[in-house]
Order: sequence, then C-alpha cells, then structure tokens
Amino acid sequence: KKLSMEIFVEADPSEIANLKVVLFRVTNQIKDDANTLAVRELTRFANCAHLAHLRKLINDKKNLGELYAKLCISLLRYCDLMSIDRLFYDAGMACRRINWLPMAFVLLNRYLDIYEVIEDPDNNNMGDNSDFQTADIPSPFDVPLPEKNFVKEKEKEELRDWLLQVLLF
Repeated sequence: KKLSMEIFVEADPSEIANLKVVLFRVTNQIKDDANTLAVRELTRFANCAHLAHLRKLINDKKNLGELYAKLCISLLRYCDLMSIDRLFYDAGMACRRINWLPMAFVLLNRYLDIYEVIEDPDNNNMGDNSDFQTADIPSPFDVPLPEKNFVKEKEKEELRDWLLQVLLF
C-alpha cells in the first residue's frame, strides 16, 4: 500500500504502468477471496493505477481531450491515494481546455480551496463539501494534504482571475 501511494504521488509513467501490471496480477491470483478487505483495497489500487496509466498515455493526443478530461474526473474518486490538489487541478484544467466551463469552475474552485488550506492549515476555510456530497469523491477533510503547493502564486492568481471572469459571465 505504501509503495503504491508513493508511486501515485510521484506519478512517473513507467512506474505507474509497472504498478498496474503487478496489482492486476496479484488481484487476479487472489480473486477467490474477493470479499476480503485486502482484496477490495488491492482492486481499488489496481483500478486507480489503470486510470492513471491511461491518462498518461493519452495526454496531449489530438482529439482525445474529452476522454482525457473524463479520466481526470474519474481519478478524483482516488484522491485519498493520489495527490488531491494535483487531481483537482488536472481535472479542472482538462475541463477548461475542452470548454466544459461549469465543471471546470467547480473543480478549479475546489482546487483553490485546497491550495489555501495547504498554504495555511490553521485557517481552514474550505467551506462545506456540498458540491461533492452525492459523488464518490472522498471529502478533502478526510484526505491527507500535501505539505506544499505545486502551483506558483502567480499561476494561482491567474486561475483565480479566470474563475472570477467565468462567474461574472
């Protein structure tokens, strides 16, 4: 479990591909015990690795922007295994690139909330989780946050300006 989470955080494409293969082999060998917690957890890791691998394969491919966005959105349900800030940012930006503006707005707005909590953990103004309450996305309140943001302050401000523009139109 720990190795899987470290690979997901680093998100090296070759390591994710190798992890996917190993996890699928292990889960196929022990599928007779499908009702055990360990098998369900390994299957969850395998599914996450599979989606992350597919996302890496089709990133920047022409005419696959919608599929890429759907994969990014699907990976949000694994934000307890991967870096939550990166997942929301990637999903929001993918939606923005294909002009799914309402979805991009919600996801990038949540990303900014997470950004602020990472910057100042004592001032947790993330608000409620009502936008995601009916989804199978883990609450950011239940997920470990990274120690530092991967986006620079200037890029964050540009993102905030874009969100305000979308809100006004």
